[in-house]
Amino acid sequence: MDDQPEIRTATPEERVNALDCLRCGTLVQRQGIWALRTGGSSGGMTALFGALVELSEGTVDLDVTVCPSCGHVEFRAPRSA
Repeated sequence: MDDQPEIRTATPEERVNALDCLRCGTLVQRQGIWALRTGGSSGGMTALFGALVELSEGTVDLDVTVCPSCGHVEFRAPRSA
């Protein structure tokens, strides 16, 4: 199975940078920055208030990491460049 990701324990330097899984200590795989939608509504609220409901919508950028060993997913605030 060549398509399986490499699973290894994080080095001390990677642990300092929080690149190890909090559950099992395996090196996590970064999935990139995702923009998640917040606020808004659906269903009855949209029927009652129309487009006014969408005024509370926004997005939050989060850095997503996944552990290839235990499957734990973690969301973090992206580091400022």
